[in-house]
Amino acid sequence: MSNFSDKKTIEIFNYLSVVISIILGLGLGHLLTGCARLISARESLTMSWLYVGWVMLLFPLYVTYWWAFWDYRKQVNWTFVAFFFLLIGPICLYLITAMLLPDISNKNSFNATAHYLNIRTWFFALWAVLQFWGIMLSPWLKDGIKKASFFNRYKYAQYILLVALVSGLFIDIFSSQLLLIDECILIIFWIVLIYLLSTHRRVLKLS
Repeated sequence: MSNFSDKKTIEIFNYLSVVISIILGLGLGHLLTGCARLISARESLTMSWLYVGWVMLLFPLYVTYWWAFWDYRKQVNWTFVAFFFLLIGPICLYLITAMLLPDISNKNSFNATAHYLNIRTWFFALWAVLQFWGIMLSPWLKDGIKKASFFNRYKYAQYILLVALVSGLFIDIFSSQLLLIDECILIIFWIVLIYLLSTHRRVLKLS
């Protein structure tokens, strides 16, 4: 009976994960297309390492989210609300990608720093929502809302990143300092991501 229940749960997960795969696939496709456009129009671009750093950050995030969803194939009592909550993360990641990499094929020039500053408020707001979603996802869907689910080494790293992103969202000072602060936040993001990647499940298992 247990094997039948597990098989049924996995079948439900496979059905629901199609939508997640579509959203993540569209986002990754947009990311690759956007990078190709930047390379093609490189002579008319004014780039910055901050902008490039955010773009490069998206590549491991897409792969990480896709990989991590495997952990939710069991122990989840799927409801419409739970499924809707699961979709928030991929949707935010797609919106971040679309904002960061606009269609520049019809533009004579593209200033990465000016574009970044133009979208910055929404950019950080979406990152903060995405990070809060990441903190709540496992406790809500899999581990349960309990103290142990929110106080462990993985969550501590996520809390540090959330504080950095929320701080970046509400900091409103002149440009030079703003970019310097954002560079620090980007570095924190990379450090947290590398830490989580080094400690997360490296092998997919059926059991």
